[in-house]
Amino acid sequence: MKKLLLSIALCSCAAFTFAQDGKTFILSNNLPVGQNLKNNASIEGTSYVFESPVNSLSIDTKNQTALVLLQHKSNYFNKGILLNYNLEKKEAIWEKPVNLNKEKISLIPGLAIVKGSKQSTALNPADGAPSWETTTDFFYTDLEAQIGIGFPQKKFTVSNELNGINLLNGEILWNRKFNHQFGINSVTPLGKETVLIVTDKIYALNLKDNSGWDYSINSGTTTLPETINLKIDNKYIEDTDYNSLQDGKTVCGLVSDPLIQDNKIYIASEDQVTCLSEDGKVLWKTPLQEKLTSRLRIFADKGVLYVINTGYAYFDGKKIQYGMPFVAAFKQDNGEQIYQTNLEKGFIVDYQATGDKLYLLQPLRMATVDLVSGKLLSRELLEVPDRVEMVAFPHTGFYEAGENNVYKPLISDNNRLYMINERGKMVSYELATKTFTPVAPEKLFRESFRTDDFVCISQNKNSILLDNSGQAIARLQLGAGSFADANRIYFVTENILYTVNIDAIKGK
Repeated sequence: MKKLLLSIALCSCAAFTFAQDGKTFILSNNLPVGQNLKNNASIEGTSYVFESPVNSLSIDTKNQTALVLLQHKSNYFNKGILLNYNLEKKEAIWEKPVNLNKEKISLIPGLAIVKGSKQSTALNPADGAPSWETTTDFFYTDLEAQIGIGFPQKKFTVSNELNGINLLNGEILWNRKFNHQFGINSVTPLGKETVLIVTDKIYALNLKDNSGWDYSINSGTTTLPETINLKIDNKYIEDTDYNSLQDGKTVCGLVSDPLIQDNKIYIASEDQVTCLSEDGKVLWKTPLQEKLTSRLRIFADKGVLYVINTGYAYFDGKKIQYGMPFVAAFKQDNGEQIYQTNLEKGFIVDYQATGDKLYLLQPLRMATVDLVSGKLLSRELLEVPDRVEMVAFPHTGFYEAGENNVYKPLISDNNRLYMINERGKMVSYELATKTFTPVAPEKLFRESFRTDDFVCISQNKNSILLDNSGQAIARLQLGAGSFADANRIYFVTENILYTVNIDAIKGK
């Protein structure tokens, strides 16, 4: 599913400047932005300088227009400007002031939705006038199908009526009963027009006509343990896809995200691991040990489904210690349990499977499990420098500069693990010597986006385009927060939008 929405929160020290007619001042200019490393030619781009920092942005690549939300630097009033800008004509089509204390702005290509306290209003991309209104609060939109789904806004309660809304005119396409006592855990595309929604059930939902199936799972509980442990510091866990309830009586998040593989759907919940066909038939299910489960993670390799129980859940909008951390393995074809290995009390921050070993990161500790047998090989204190704790493994998207303009992905193996500490720094951990070595920041780059032809990696205000072998083909003096369509690359840095023609990268 194509998602060309770019939404980023940025800060800027730019001062306010206004045109004499009171409209937003935008300065456009063509300028050199980098170098083609294949032919040493200079690469030109176009800059669009706005008077205030860019809060969020979406590009209608077909019409070459940009919906831009500018946020003035005022902590109290929190005012901004919403405008639709024609990138080719270099002029604003319309603009209007917004109050970000009272309104939430959602931008998708060609459509701005302003959410107020009682309803949401879509603005006509031609003139910014209200195009349609709805009381539906969207939690998912499909840009290709032009459909949004969500619940009607209510003052004191959450509706259990799910609406499908035509984003072109605001009409309700369908309505259905939809239980979500334990919140919306995840929404995952399943085919062209169908999504999997995980809540009290797994719903396979066709966005256009409301058809599909559902399967009941246990993803939460209102039977609280005698003691609710203290909130887990957010430095340890990134789990931003979860919509936690804040009712003071519900523990939720006792479920994994679905794994879709070979036309099958795998999911782990509070009481069982389940394998479903894509049409909702139960192929197998295997129980999990009672009172141990919490937030779960799953992955598969070589015909084995691995379930990681993290030891944390959600209560009243907070992450709490809950259950018992463990790792379990099941045969993918029939669900037969191979092993379960329990760890001590605590929680699992992150995991990394490398070769025949599974590394489980916990605050101040790391456990190593043999993936084949499930044997706990070690659980040891990490002698972290200066007591700066490790909080995550970098899974994908990090590159290190090498020789001859070749950049290699950071990949852990059974000799070395890469970790990120609580200060956001990358380190290398040598397993044999149990020593940490910082990765030089000037050599570390993070993936911004990729296409079929190249990968864009970025560091501060510099970006490098790599071919599929990791060879640098272009350098750009532009920061991250970028994406590409068939013809252009887009970058946002503070209050400036840059566009670069892809033909210049290819040397045409």
